[in-house]
Amino acid sequence: MDLNKPKLETGTVLVVDDSPDSRSLMRRYLELDGHTVEEAVDGLDALQKMSYLRADVILMDVDMPKMDGARALRQIKDNDALRTVPVIMMSAHESREIALECIQFGADDYLDKPVSRSVLEARLQNCLRRKRMIDRLDRKLVSANRDHARAREVLQAILPPRIVEEVLSIGHVPPRSHDEVAVMFCDVVGFTSFCNRNDAETVVANLQQLTALFDSVAQRHGVEKIKSMGDAFLGAANLLQPAPDPVLNCVRCSIDMLRESAGLRHPWHLRIGIALGPLVSGILGDRKFLFDIWGDTVNLAQRIESSANQDSICVSELAWLSLNGNCRGRSRGSVSLKGVGEVQVFQIDGLV
Repeated sequence: MDLNKPKLETGTVLVVDDSPDSRSLMRRYLELDGHTVEEAVDGLDALQKMSYLRADVILMDVDMPKMDGARALRQIKDNDALRTVPVIMMSAHESREIALECIQFGADDYLDKPVSRSVLEARLQNCLRRKRMIDRLDRKLVSANRDHARAREVLQAILPPRIVEEVLSIGHVPPRSHDEVAVMFCDVVGFTSFCNRNDAETVVANLQQLTALFDSVAQRHGVEKIKSMGDAFLGAANLLQPAPDPVLNCVRCSIDMLRESAGLRHPWHLRIGIALGPLVSGILGDRKFLFDIWGDTVNLAQRIESSANQDSICVSELAWLSLNGNCRGRSRGSVSLKGVGEVQVFQIDGLV
């Protein structure tokens, strides 16, 4: 026994020949070497069978009625689902031009008739090994694509779309400075007492409903969600996507959040603060990514929210001026904000 002799590959071979005797001979040769054999009487029959048959190799005669082997070969190689299946052509013609033509059409090999069993098996082994290698590569590619799609889905659940594309294309997101960004900070009034009065399932179910509402309303008004922090929502406009009137976007978003959250199964009361100005954005973390924004504008929006009355929207002086009369509102005068000092705050009463 030759221990160095490679193990023979076996597979399903589709024998395509209009001659019953030739098909019978090929079947005998192939089955003796452990292959499974299927038969077709011409090129058209082969194409029909390949629509459902998972053949590993096609062994096909050139001269056949209805559809000859050369024509069938071209159709197989033009078919995305079949083109990787190796095709070995056979012919009793001695002309090398026929062999060359078959190779040019995409045949993987060519055999002269009458076919030698040893030559057939040697050529078949080469085709099967190539087919197995291609199949392994295809599976790896499919797995890689699946992993890529899964990674994209996970990232899209936690990061803005534009940031996801940067992470996947270059592997990181450079920190950026931004001008004229509207930041809105929304918080739920009485959430802690609600948690104390209810079980965990009730708290999470109601919070999930509210978070989904925030996400939907923000997307509708062109406000990019930065993050949810328990019962709080941080969003921005004119950050990653240009917005001509970013504060107005945030005001419209805030009005709908107030109205729609009051209509949920458990009505919620909100406070919302909006500020306009420069900030810095970037990603933190190596494994658990967090896209965030920093700067005085973010702090100001949060402090304005904390000073607002229940079910009200308050904005900074700069944000109020940028509205250009598109909203009704009134000054709350100078308000002392923790860590900020005395600032002018305006309360929004509605759209004009």
